[in-house]
Amino acid sequence: MATLLAGVAGWVDALGFYALAGVFTAHLTGNLVLLGEELVRGGSGMLPKMLVFPAFFLGVALAAVVHGHRKARGRSSVRAVLLTEAVAVVGFMLVGQASGPVADTADMGTLSLLAVLLGAVAMGVQNAEGRLALRELGSTAVMTSNITQCVLDAVHALRARGPERTRHAQRARRQFLPIAAFSLGALVAAFAWRVAAFWGLLPPIAALVVLAALAD
Repeated sequence: MATLLAGVAGWVDALGFYALAGVFTAHLTGNLVLLGEELVRGGSGMLPKMLVFPAFFLGVALAAVVHGHRKARGRSSVRAVLLTEAVAVVGFMLVGQASGPVADTADMGTLSLLAVLLGAVAMGVQNAEGRLALRELGSTAVMTSNITQCVLDAVHALRARGPERTRHAQRARRQFLPIAAFSLGALVAAFAWRVAAFWGLLPPIAALVVLAALAD
């Protein structure tokens, strides 16, 4: 599940980046850097990059509400949260396809801005999944911490002996799979975008639906 979700995050974030003039839907730090660039060069494309933040926060809050509602009834929230994310990605796909690609954030119309919002909501939900319903999986949308832990465990595995070495090696392998899936998802998304535009989001949507069907 961690591997597939990481692939979904890489795919959705990358396709949104290609389609929406370089706006990240999952990588808030990247949007902060882009906002700084817009401020320095006096650009007029700040609005989409600013809207990502409240939309992402909304996704996190939405996941928290869904999780809390299910937990109050004594039920697992994994399926409900995954389906919530899938619905947001479907909205991202449909609205994005209706708006079409955007070459410059300054030229974004209402539909393009709505697509940005829906993509950020979906990624907010997924980031919250790793803190609520799927805590044992760790981060599936932000790879920086995973890469750091993978390298640390690899170094410790080389230096340690016996059971300690085995433990670090196993954890490094577990961290490596989501990293590889995120990277592969981002690469494949480039081809999916060229071939099918926003319909290229159908594979990650299908992955979310399958995971939801197998959950709980």
